Amino acid sequence: MKKQMKTWLIALSLAVPTFVAGSAMAHGGGGGHRDPAQLVQKFDANKNGKLEMGEIPEKMRNHVQAADTNKDGAITVDELKAYGAAKKQEFLAKYDTNKDGKLDDGEKKVAHAAKAKEHFARMDKDNNGALTQAEVGDKKWSRLSVADADKNGSVTQAEIEQAHAAGKLGHGHRGK
Repeated sequence: MKKQMKTWLIALSLAVPTFVAGSAMAHGGGGGHRDPAQLVQKFDANKNGKLEMGEIPEKMRNHVQAADTNKDGAITVDELKAYGAAKKQEFLAKYDTNKDGKLDDGEKKVAHAAKAKEHFARMDKDNNGALTQAEVGDKKWSRLSVADADKNGSVTQAEIEQAHAAGKLGHGHRGK
């Protein structure tokens, strides 16, 4: 049950800003595989058919507030769908360099690298180009520390990329 809730929280945090864009990467630009109706149903505590900010875990609210286009403090399935479609178009405009409406393997690689750099920059609180245990917390550090090639107590983007390439670091460290 706890694992299932964590999975739904992660899905919700990704759903609004990237629920279609993420699928664009995974499916070459095709339609989304995360269903906004399921997300609303899962978190809609008062069963009114929409997500109110109080129903969304606090740490997820920043991810979903932008979808509230009418600014009524609640997010409907239609708002989620519209926001996701807009995000997909933004994502494709940015990464679909051959403009065929989907991402080929090369475009996916570029998009993934850009998103990884953005994620790294968000975690790098002191903007020094390296992540420490203090910046990412104990749980993430327990996974990321395998990338600390020079054993200096911090990891750089290059060290993370090398660890991925060497198979030392899977994708499970992101967002958890």
